[in-house]
Amino acid sequence: PPHPPASAVEARSMAARGLALALLLSLAASYRLPPRTQRTPAARTRLHMDGPMGSDYDITEEELEALSPGRPKIHWFPGHIAKAERQLVEYLGCVDVVIEVRDARIPRSTTHPLVPTWIGAKPHVIVFNRRDCAPESALRDWRGHFVEEAVARAKAHGAEAPETPIFNFNAKSDKGIHEIKKACLRLGAHVNDRRAKRDLLPRAIRVAVIGFPNVGKSALINRLLGRKMAKSADTPGITRSLQWVRLGKDREGADIELLDSPGIIPAKQVNQDAAEALAMCNDIGVASYDPEHVATALIERLVCVDRATDGAYVNAAQIARRCDGFDPFWFCGDGGGTPEEFVHEIADMRHRGDRHGAATRLLNDFRKGMFGLATLEAPPRVLQRQREQEEESEAQQAAAPKGAEAKKDVDFDLNTFGVGDFEGW
Repeated sequence: PPHPPASAVEARSMAARGLALALLLSLAASYRLPPRTQRTPAARTRLHMDGPMGSDYDITEEELEALSPGRPKIHWFPGHIAKAERQLVEYLGCVDVVIEVRDARIPRSTTHPLVPTWIGAKPHVIVFNRRDCAPESALRDWRGHFVEEAVARAKAHGAEAPETPIFNFNAKSDKGIHEIKKACLRLGAHVNDRRAKRDLLPRAIRVAVIGFPNVGKSALINRLLGRKMAKSADTPGITRSLQWVRLGKDREGADIELLDSPGIIPAKQVNQDAAEALAMCNDIGVASYDPEHVATALIERLVCVDRATDGAYVNAAQIARRCDGFDPFWFCGDGGGTPEEFVHEIADMRHRGDRHGAATRLLNDFRKGMFGLATLEAPPRVLQRQREQEEESEAQQAAAPKGAEAKKDVDFDLNTFGVGDFEGW
């Protein structure tokens, strides 16, 4: 039992403390937080999108659910990105050339819809990073698509078609880095030409490097510098603030200043197909998605792209070998299974029923290139061409004569027909 107080002063002190504590507890019990402001159905989130759909549009949570019903939603927008986006828009006003880095495996999903609005008429260079992970045919098709898109956008605004150099790049080597640097110097030469006409000294050409998280912006800057200056890792969100890096003068005396920026993504992932593609390629935070759902979407995407491109964008044989001979293309096609069932079968075969472990293994195999060369997106014209071929094939089958099969003259010897080595059949 506790000892009694040594004096009356201590007793009064303890009583006062007890009374104060009781008063605080009663106040805390009676306090109620003010009611949260309920979002009415009419309340909308303003999204500024400038893309194939045209001008700005509004969207609600209900409309977002209607776009992709029944699918887990992927949202990833760290706080530093909002601040970086505001700063980037201000900085882009004083740069001369913009390099946009995209993931060669998902060229469409790794471009921000507001990039054309941000850069305006400034020279625009596109770099497909991770060229070692994508087939050359896919890179060639996407290169042609983006050039046509830039020409169409210029015609729509009544302007001359801009020069849009597109380069394939691999951050693991220096191949192609000098061509990128020369393109920036050529496109930014007009700055010092104007300064020379006004009797001003030349200045460094300012080049901004922008793109989604983890697409290789800092790695490209390090290759341009020839040394490691910018933080770079295979994890989204490493670069959190804008920073200027001076490249230095080359043999001709040209100088370049590079602006390294954090990965900028839309605040709301309206297109959940694009959000899933970003998760497949590890371009958004791992805490924002369920690996099992993304692995299922990856298998579905591989099967669909393989069918749409006649196997030109996906190495189906390598994927089947990596899955221990369990072919997802057969299973989800003639086998009558679904991508989700395929992930469950892989979990039972290789991971003792651990679906999370199986999904993580499938995602890591794809990200590390164990599935061979693969591009998860096809340009619209490639899809249209495939669709036209399918429609033509269906029309030919419908126009073919029905009824009895055409008779064929077959010559064979009844004495030897059916005789042969059938061992192993």
